[in-house]
Amino acid sequence: MVKFLQLNLNHCRAAQDLLSQTVFEEEIDIAVLSEPYKSKAEGVWQQSADGGAAIWSCGQSPGHLSQRASRPGYARAKVQATTIYSCYLAPSLHIDAFRDILQEIARDARGRSPVLIAGDNAWSTAWGSSKTTQRGTILLDALATLDVCLLNDGARCTYSKAGRESIIDLTFASPELCRTSHWKVTDLLTYSDHAAIITQTTHSQQGPSLRQSAYKVHTLNADTLLSSMDGNVITGDANTCADILAARIKAACDAAMASSTRGNGRRPVPWWNHEISVARSECLSVSRRSCQRSRGRPTQALFETCYKEKKKALKIAIKTSKSRCFQELCDAADQEPFGSAYKLVMGKLYRPPTPTSQEQLGAIISTLFPSQPPLVLPNIAASEAIFIGARSTRYER
Repeated sequence: MVKFLQLNLNHCRAAQDLLSQTVFEEEIDIAVLSEPYKSKAEGVWQQSADGGAAIWSCGQSPGHLSQRASRPGYARAKVQATTIYSCYLAPSLHIDAFRDILQEIARDARGRSPVLIAGDNAWSTAWGSSKTTQRGTILLDALATLDVCLLNDGARCTYSKAGRESIIDLTFASPELCRTSHWKVTDLLTYSDHAAIITQTTHSQQGPSLRQSAYKVHTLNADTLLSSMDGNVITGDANTCADILAARIKAACDAAMASSTRGNGRRPVPWWNHEISVARSECLSVSRRSCQRSRGRPTQALFETCYKEKKKALKIAIKTSKSRCFQELCDAADQEPFGSAYKLVMGKLYRPPTPTSQEQLGAIISTLFPSQPPLVLPNIAASEAIFIGARSTRYER
């Protein structure tokens, strides 16, 4: 099972700050983002060539995402068996460039299955918009060549600003994902004009599990471990012996150590506190919902003002807590150089993973070892014959 969160951050710092806590609380595995504020230090971050779209594997190891690619307008990555495309095509993009990028996405996705294509795209009545624009027609024509289905049900808008609502955040998926997935527009407070969309798929994935079993080494009982492994006689061929030995080692570890679970690396942000949690709850449950219910009524302006004040208070609370947390880390670093501050900084250092896609490996090899014309060695025997002939002619003269 993989849980995706799709969101347009609208280049908002507060929205990206809230995203870090949201993926922890909602147990998100992959975040498919548009217009990010900046790249995240935690996990694996794959961003498009123009920076408008990104795929964030929240806290995962570098090997969790494979076959990664960055192109203008979209980023691609593969998690387990599913290939993900995060797309953002800006409204200012020329219509011809819009068509070219969508056709390139369709060509790249053709032959890959299952796929999930998500992003901020265009208007069309096919997904509940009030009208179909030229971009919506181009999008439908491009994706018609792929075996994908639209997950949007058109019941709720995905974008809301100043009383205007629309459905422009779209999610397309292969039929095998559609049959086993749950898609919904959430009420989460995002600090963006766009709503957060969560897609949870139960499609059977190939590859390693998101959660791996582990043990708490400090709970090791050496006597129990040795007694569990003592007197084991294994017979059979090599494969049978290896399977039996692995099973017995696991049984011995289960008996000698307390089990643990290595999750997907999601951690709460260090600056989150009760004050911010209360401010977010007030902003979401009281102010925003009251503002939505008051539309078209005489009290609309009053509730909108209250909602803006609550949002501002939440933003100030986050900024204040982050500043205080940073100062505490600086003070801790002075007292203990290799303490929590050191570990936090070292954890944020990004080490690019080893590339796995043939396309990326080919580009690296062609850059490091550029092709050259074949080396033609001179014919030494012919050169000697010409030299000897020239000397003979000179002596005869």
